[in-house]
Amino acid sequence: MKRFSGELQYECNECKHTTQLDFKDLDQESVGADDRQMGPEEHFELTLDTACPQCGADVSIKYDLYEYPIGVINMFEDGSRGAVAKGSPSIDHLDD
Repeated sequence: MKRFSGELQYECNECKHTTQLDFKDLDQESVGADDRQMGPEEHFELTLDTACPQCGADVSIKYDLYEYPIGVINMFEDGSRGAVAKGSPSIDHLDD
């Protein structure tokens, strides 16, 4: 089993307040896989719907993350709304 971790910051679009999180605080879901030359490419969504702790504005953190080959983060895209998110996840392998 695996999960994604690493420092994540977001800045509220309304009041510019910065909040720090860890990627492991986001909901993490496998949403698909495609067979490629070096094995499967897995697609994960990492999401968190919250409110800015300073002004209460709605914040939706969303990353689409692609793991290919297995064990390597090939690409991740920020689809957040209500904030500018910054950070790079890493893979934690957990014992089953």
